[in-house]
Amino acid sequence: DKVELCDDESMHINVVGEWIYYRNLSDGGKIYKMKTDGSQKTKLNDDASSFVNVVDRWVYYRNEFEGRKLYKIQTDGSERQAVC
Repeated sequence: DKVELCDDESMHINVVGEWIYYRNLSDGGKIYKMKTDGSQKTKLNDDASSFVNVVDRWVYYRNEFEGRKLYKIQTDGSERQAVC
């Protein structure tokens, strides 16, 4: 069966365990996560993000606001840092 989880226009979807990480175009390209049942939707950053990839406990993305440099944040949104 098909179930709508949210109304967000989304891209760069990553499913890791029971979490979905995605770029929310409805909110300027910021990274969000939610449970696979659509609950606990949480914004993780305030950057215009693209090319989102989740590896281990890190979310890697290109920051469109800061020269399209590579950044990473923890899967809880903490420890934002430039990679290069």
